[in-house]
Amino acid sequence: MKLPRNVSGASLLGSLRQLGYEAVRQRGSHVRVTTQVNGEHHEVVPLHSPIKAKTLSSILKSVSPAPWHERGGALEPPWLVSPDRIAAAVRLAGSP
Repeated sequence: MKLPRNVSGASLLGSLRQLGYEAVRQRGSHVRVTTQVNGEHHEVVPLHSPIKAKTLSSILKSVSPAPWHERGGALEPPWLVSPDRIAAAVRLAGSP
């Protein structure tokens, strides 16, 4: 799936809130979000508009399950959410 190029940090933050993440602190233009769903997980979201594609890709990889998280059949980290939910969040974040 090709990532949208027009996702702002604020819209991504809103999408992550729908997935159970909460903003815990902010320093400058970066917000740290945390979730307690299936274990604790932290992520930093820049409030830039738009977010660079590589940055968006890294954030999405961190919060979604994918083959790159598996190492020799090991279990994925427990904080990861289903691919359908994260794909829906990306679609929402990319919409005006």
